[in-house]
Amino acid sequence: MQRSEHSDDNEDFAKTVDEIKRSEAEADSIQADAKTKAEQILRKGKEAVLKIKSETEEAIIKAKDEELQAGRDEIEQEVQETTAKAHKDGEKLSKKRLTGDAAFTLLKQFIFE
Repeated sequence: MQRSEHSDDNEDFAKTVDEIKRSEAEADSIQADAKTKAEQILRKGKEAVLKIKSETEEAIIKAKDEELQAGRDEIEQEVQETTAKAHKDGEKLSKKRLTGDAAFTLLKQFIFE
């Protein structure tokens, strides 16, 4: 009878060892899957960050360009107004003969306004 019990113990031990090996293999597989999924999530996160960064930089550049264009337009408008005023003042001067004081006053108004 002892041999039978000893044989049963060996079988139970072998089954336990097999179960442990299966459990370890399953744990290794789960760990590998989790690592793969974590790497995918990390990669997608990095890609999303790069995309957002790129879009933000493009938006900043576009806003700067718009501000520069608005400044150019404003300067162009001022130049046109100043040129028109100078032309108008020049026509007035050509129609009249000015004394030295009157010409100086007109020139001062044109330059300092």
